Amino acid sequence: AMVLEGREMILEAVAKAGLTALPSQTNFVYVRVPDANAVQRAMAERGISIRGAYAPWTQYSRVSTGRLEDVSRYA
Repeated sequence: AMVLEGREMILEAVAKAGLTALPSQTNFVYVRVPDANAVQRAMAERGISIRGAYAPWTQYSRVSTGRLEDVSRYA
């Protein structure tokens, strides 16, 4: 239940930011961004750890659900 809630929190934050995400049935979401590594660095400056570019997919940032209090920081 917490994975579902966390994933929904991520998807809501993505939509609020005007971004899109790939459909997900897992504990993570791929979010389409201009530069995944730049987003990773910017989030790290805020103390939030997310994945940067995944192999050749430089425009997708992987965001895992984790603990709900951590996910709320992403939102």
